[in-house]
Amino acid sequence: MMEATDMKYYRAAGDDGGAISTDEIVSGQMNNLFPNVSASDAEAGLTTYRKFFVKNDHASDTAYNAKIGMTAWTPGDDYVAIFPGTDNDTASDFDDSTLYGVSLATSELDRGTRTITCSTDSGQDLQDLFRVGDTILFVDPGSGGKLATATIASLDNDSITINEDIPDSITLDGSRIANVLIIGDMAPGDSFAVWAKRVVPAYSRPYEDPSDYFSVTTYFDA
Repeated sequence: MMEATDMKYYRAAGDDGGAISTDEIVSGQMNNLFPNVSASDAEAGLTTYRKFFVKNDHASDTAYNAKIGMTAWTPGDDYVAIFPGTDNDTASDFDDSTLYGVSLATSELDRGTRTITCSTDSGQDLQDLFRVGDTILFVDPGSGGKLATATIASLDNDSITINEDIPDSITLDGSRIANVLIIGDMAPGDSFAVWAKRVVPAYSRPYEDPSDYFSVTTYFDA
């Protein structure tokens, strides 16, 4: 039976992308995807791309209806979004015009209008990270567990309206709202390429706390 730990992450072969490598990305390690930001880069500003893969490492089971999304943003001045790649594309090939990100629910869902107010990481625009028709997950900020799935009916600068009725028993205030990339079924050994775009605005303040990380989570049906 598939477990969450069967979905693993691997770096691309090079800093500019390419095929999947055998170099596993271990959660919680410093600089496991992006390098440190130098003082000169923080002053001038910097945009960096890194590619990684999520892979079904189970020996025999399929991960059904898999999807991946950001579930936390960095507390530093930098900000990150993701978008899909291909098996072998490099930084000269991709199109980053459609980004996927994460927001924070700042109110309870209005069950009458199906609308929830939300905020994004500083420097990001809700309408650049979410679109009508996108699939979103409401994610518990502590456990990372899925609270509910919905599709976007409409949105503006600070709120999202969904198509679905969410039961009153589910508390969404304070949850993360992850805009997910739909992967589909992943047979054993299948992988899916994801690009991460990191923007360091000019004149960013120093941030040396090792907790300056973003996170992604892969979900699937058992």
